[in-house]
This record gives sequence, structure tokens and C-alpha cells, in this order.
Amino acid sequence: TTLAESSDRGYAHSVCMSVVCVCVCVCCVPVQEMAEERTVLVERDATGLGVSIQGGCDFKSPVKVYRVVPNSRAAMTGQIHEGDVILDVNGSPLWGKTHEEAADVLKNAGTFVTLHVAKLQPREAEEPGPMETGPEQDLWLAFTEVPLQMASVTRYHKGTSVLKPNTIQVLPCDGRGRLSLHCEDEDSAQLNDWTTALCSTIRHLNKLEAERLNESLDRNEQIIDMGYVYEQLPSTPHTTVWQRKVLVLRRMQIQLFRAYPSSVEEWLRPEKSYKLLEVTLRVLKAHELSDQRANSIILASGMGENHIISFEHLPELSEWTRSIHNTTVGAVRHLEKQQFLGQWRGQRVYLCLDIKRGFIIYNRSDLSQLWCKPFHQLRHSSDDGHASLRLEFTQPHSEQTMKEEVELEDLQIAVCVLESFLSARVASLDPGFILGTDLIAAQ
Repeated sequence: TTLAESSDRGYAHSVCMSVVCVCVCVCCVPVQEMAEERTVLVERDATGLGVSIQGGCDFKSPVKVYRVVPNSRAAMTGQIHEGDVILDVNGSPLWGKTHEEAADVLKNAGTFVTLHVAKLQPREAEEPGPMETGPEQDLWLAFTEVPLQMASVTRYHKGTSVLKPNTIQVLPCDGRGRLSLHCEDEDSAQLNDWTTALCSTIRHLNKLEAERLNESLDRNEQIIDMGYVYEQLPSTPHTTVWQRKVLVLRRMQIQLFRAYPSSVEEWLRPEKSYKLLEVTLRVLKAHELSDQRANSIILASGMGENHIISFEHLPELSEWTRSIHNTTVGAVRHLEKQQFLGQWRGQRVYLCLDIKRGFIIYNRSDLSQLWCKPFHQLRHSSDDGHASLRLEFTQPHSEQTMKEEVELEDLQIAVCVLESFLSARVASLDPGFILGTDLIAAQ
């Protein structure tokens, strides 16, 4: 794996260390290769070594010899030349050091200084690769570092469903600067391994950040999961636009933010916020996808708003699906009951969903119970999309069924909440139900 055209020196080690820690850190030399490496011993005199330098990671360039002072100790060796890269000083590598840090290393290296240098030799002319041309050429950096906390990973061109050939992009939380990793061959396993490693590390760091935020939040406001996802925006029949957004799952809510909130005030102003029980989740099948972005779900709210959300790869989709299902079940168990205004056979009633007792109809005037049916007797339910909820129940010790129809003021919200209660009920009877959602997502 390379960053555009790069030397292998320091690259693999830097990236591996970054995955263990909190950032992706890449050192490379674009376009040119190392050649004629030399180890030179220089004795410092009263005027110094006789070498001035340029470059450093803060200049996105390796540390190079800028000038060799004539008749200096460095010049007298005949082995140090302007433009040479200084790889290390007395065995201490200069890769990843700023210009000032590199200068300090040389200044404090002592009287006898061992310099490991190399000449930069341009590569032979090659046909430019697919990622070396076009408007995004400036993404290929000689040195870059991207923090992974609340970062995101994508293999698509910005805002589209078009895959970048053999390429992974890592975008930091604030979206400023990005890291593009390009595999020279078409080894999909290598790309998948990098994607999995990066996404897993990002999710782990996001969990730690959520734990930190939860220290100052009330229980019902605590964050269960959060991270960057891609939402499909309203588009024309021939154009699909995807936008990076932050999805936040709380104990009782699910929210979308345009960017990661950096202040208390921004946390209070999400772009969209829904009660968790009033949202249904469904994994989109292949034939339902509007473009090439797979691993997508649809979040449908009882308010009639739908959000199509895409995740970078299948494990991430499965983790989010399981997390939302688990949290929804927890919210139902915490609330236990939800009721809705409606009418039944001409009477003004409350339809109550009770996790322990099932469906209950109360008279609104005197709160007397008109009928009650447990969830396990529900055989079929449907609605007309406007106000009518139709319920069909089995009868104990009988093949006959009982049909009831309730007119509700907030039908769609009630349908969403009913689905949440039924999921919680199934989960209470079958502990493997939540784990089964991963298999559903995979299928």
C-alpha cells in the first residue's frame, strides 16, 4: 500500500503504529526514490558541521541538505551534497520530525556526528495512475497526519457513489485535509483489511469519546453510539448526492448533525432529532439501492421523514444495526407504556401499549378498561396510512379470531412505537433476537 508514489522507508511502520494509537501518520517521498545511501562521519569544529537544512514534516517534505558551506568539515568529506536527504543522525531517524526538531537533533549531536544520507533520484517516466491526475492531485501529500477520533473512511469520490480505484480516503473530524491510501494492485483483500482496521479503530476511539461526554450528561441523554455516516440527499432521477453527517444514538433519541458538535450550544441544535421509539430501521436490499452504495439502511420516522444512511462496509452496518436495536429495546423496557388518542366504535379512547400486558383500550372519560389483548395473541396488523389501525387477534382455545379497528390521531407514530414494542417483546422471549439482526443485515 502506498501514498501515491512513495518510498517504503518508514511508511508501513508509521501506519501500523497509527492504528494502535490515535492517528494515521505517513512519511513518504513522492515521485523520487532513494538511491546511493551513504554513512558519513563528520567532526564538528568551532564553526559547526558546515551544513544547513530544509524541509521537515511541517513542510510536507523530508529533511534535506540545503547548503554545504565551502571548505567546511562537511564539504571536506566529499560525500555530502546539496539536495541529499538526511535519513538519520547518530542512528536517530529524522522521519516525521519538524524542521526545528531536525535542527535540534543536528545541533545536539556532539563532536563526532554520523550522518546517514541518500541521494534523491527521479523515477523513470511512467503513465500516470488513475489517482495521480485530475482535480484531486493535491491530496497526495509527502507527509501527513490524520487524527482518527471521529474521522471517517470512504472509498467513494466526494458526494457520489463512484468508487475510487484501489483507494481508501481517511477524512478527519473537521474535514480539513485528508489522507488517500492507494494500493498499486487490485488486491481487494488488502483494501478490505485496511478499511476494517481503520473503521474498527475509529469506532473504538468514538466510544471512548462518548464515555467522556457521558460523564456530564443525564442518564436519558447519554450517548450510546456516534460516528460519521453518509446520507443520501434529495436528488434528481439521474443524480444521487451523498453528504457526510454525524449520526448520534442516545438512550432515548437518534440524531443527525451536519458536523461534529464542538460546543454545548451545537449539541443542542441537531439537524434532525427523533424519539427512538418513533423511528423504524430497515436494511435496504440490493434491488432497493438507488446507486452503487451498498451497506445502506433507511430510518423512517413517524413524522413521515425518511433518511437513507450508508456505511462504509458490512461490519459497520451490522454494529450500528445491533446498537440501534439494543438501545430501542432498552428504551421500551424503561418506558414500559405508551398511549395514543383515538376512537373505537364511536367512543373516545386511549390505545395503550404495555410491554407486560399488551394492547389495552381505555375509555377517555372515566379511564375504564374496555378490552385488553396480550402481544402474543396478535395475528396480523395493518393500517390505511391515514388514521385506521386494524388488529386481528387469535382467541384462546379457538380457531376464531377477533378483529378490532381503532382510529388514531397519530397513526404513523403509533405504528413505529408498536414495532418497537413488538421487537422488545420478541427480544425478551428470545435473547438471540438481537444477535440475529446481524445475520439479517449480512443477508
